[in-house]
Amino acid sequence: MAQFNRRHLEFIAEYVAPLINTPQDIEYLADVFEDTNPLFKRGKFVSKAINAWEKRNLIDDEIPY
Repeated sequence: MAQFNRRHLEFIAEYVAPLINTPQDIEYLADVFEDTNPLFKRGKFVSKAINAWEKRNLIDDEIPY
């Protein structure tokens, strides 16, 4: 299986991860990348991907008074 380089992973974290259903699915994706690439920086990827996911998917559920 081909390995993704840093630019590919940054693109996935920034543009694809926000389209994923849940942050748990991002963790699963990181598991797959980690299994295929021993140099994969999991913490950096997960942090960037979840931040991008939250920007797109979190709902403002604050109740105005």
